[in-house]
Amino acid sequence: MCVAAKRKKITLGKPGAACSDAQVSDIRSPCTGVCRIDPRTKWCLGCRRTLAEIADWPRLSPKGKRAVLAGLAARKG
Repeated sequence: MCVAAKRKKITLGKPGAACSDAQVSDIRSPCTGVCRIDPRTKWCLGCRRTLAEIADWPRLSPKGKRAVLAGLAARKG
């Protein structure tokens, strides 16, 4: 069982198994608490997400959250 599953007391999977989307749905938000939108890029100055990405975050699947996080790396700088 993965660490996150233990934390949530989920008993799916074999000991030492990697976490699956079914086991872990709480991927941390990239929010930094600096919540201001850049008028030019329309990205948050803290986390670089768009308003739509920020609003959608709680409803995104783990796969969707990972896709947003992967896109943020290209927005840095």
